[in-house]
Amino acid sequence: MTAYPTTLQNLRAADPGSKVLEITTTTGCIVRCSYCSQDKFADRQRLVSQAKHLGVQDFKQCLSRVPRATGISFAGYSEPWLHPHCSTMVEHAYARGHDVRIFTTLVGMNGTDVRRLQVLRFKTFVVHVPDDGTYMNSRLVGKTTSMSCAD
Repeated sequence: MTAYPTTLQNLRAADPGSKVLEITTTTGCIVRCSYCSQDKFADRQRLVSQAKHLGVQDFKQCLSRVPRATGISFAGYSEPWLHPHCSTMVEHAYARGHDVRIFTTLVGMNGTDVRRLQVLRFKTFVVHVPDDGTYMNSRLVGKTTSMSCAD
């Protein structure tokens, strides 16, 4: 797994000094990567709100106050597409002129999402592919998933 830290270093070095707002679209994640602090985040979030997903209108209202020079990263402490309207939020950030960064396992994404996203130009789009179960939820490893553009 030596290539992973190198990749992150390269991503950070590619845009030094840039400002990025990281968006967590949902609380809770079925991927359950061993290095992620999702459980701690979810426990703290539940003290503030029982909402499972970031509201699209709340997202738009918050984003209206973010300077366009600030990049928007869909990653956070969850899998972005576990939120049913993640693509809508991505499109909105893109339409407002923000550089958009995606870090995803693609869990929750379907063919419709793929078609919507393929017309956008991303600053970064990183797919975390399943590993041997060392870092990702071993229940997901070895499962065959298909994503058809007919979805």
